[in-house]
Amino acid sequence: MTKNLIVVYRCHLQSEEGIEASTNNSLIRTHAIRRVHENIDKTLKVANVILNRFDLSQEAEAKILQGPHENLEGYLEAVEQLRSNIRLFFFTKNKGYKSSDWVLSHANSLLSKAISKLENEFKQLLSSYRVGNVWVQ
Repeated sequence: MTKNLIVVYRCHLQSEEGIEASTNNSLIRTHAIRRVHENIDKTLKVANVILNRFDLSQEAEAKILQGPHENLEGYLEAVEQLRSNIRLFFFTKNKGYKSSDWVLSHANSLLSKAISKLENEFKQLLSSYRVGNVWVQ
């Protein structure tokens, strides 16, 4: 009878060890899945920020290409948005992205166009307030 109890006890210990091993494996897999889920969430958040910045840049580009004549305040806001995006992109620039140099170059080129259009608008306003060689007050 004692031998039977010992056999039953050993079987119980072995099944307990098996359950513990299975539980540990499940915990390890659960932890790994949780980490993957967290990484996906972080990646989606970063992608969302980048896409929002891209949308804002496209809106700014459209306003800048229209010029400052129609809506000076909106134009200046678009220029500031573009400058903000350039600063953000420059400081978080990742050399791993092949198109990053092109994006920064395009934004800087657009900013140069914006400044040039603003200068031209200023010159046009100055010339419109000048009659002959005399300034109109």
